[in-house]
Amino acid sequence: MAQIEQTPVAENGGEDGRRAAQTELRQMRDTVSALRDSLEQLRLEKDRSVQAVTAEANSENRHLKTTIGELRDTLDALHAENDENVQAAVADASGEILQLKAAINALRDELEQMRHDGAEAVQASVAEANDQIGQLKGTIGALRDEIERGTIAHDDAVQRLRRDFRDESNQQQQTIAILRAQLETHDAE
Repeated sequence: MAQIEQTPVAENGGEDGRRAAQTELRQMRDTVSALRDSLEQLRLEKDRSVQAVTAEANSENRHLKTTIGELRDTLDALHAENDENVQAAVADASGEILQLKAAINALRDELEQMRHDGAEAVQASVAEANDQIGQLKGTIGALRDEIERGTIAHDDAVQRLRRDFRDESNQQQQTIAILRAQLETHDAE
């Protein structure tokens, strides 16, 4: 910035005063012009600085927008991948659940079949046992009847033998009595 020099005004007035005033005016105009030039230079430098800062900010904004766009794309890709992974996991779990349900149903059917087969086997065994019991009861009844008939026959045979023995014994006693009587009559004669 140019400094304004103060020139003393001559006391004798006239021409020297005018020249001094014109010189001072010229100096002031030069100073104003220099100040304008300095101000214009400062404004240009400020504009350049603002433009540089603006350009840098715009560049940084573009860079940040690009980075944000890339990050958004990456995030969207991660979301999509995550969604795919979740859907795949759900599909796998659903498939596994269906397989487990099928296995459970198959095992339930097998268990029911085993129960049914077991019940049939028990019923068949019970029926067979009942048949055998019936046959054994029949056999026991027949044997009992046979034993009773044998006992009756035995009792009849024993009674017949006793009767025959008694009859024979009576006959022998009668024969003995007759022979004794004959002997006595023969001895008496």
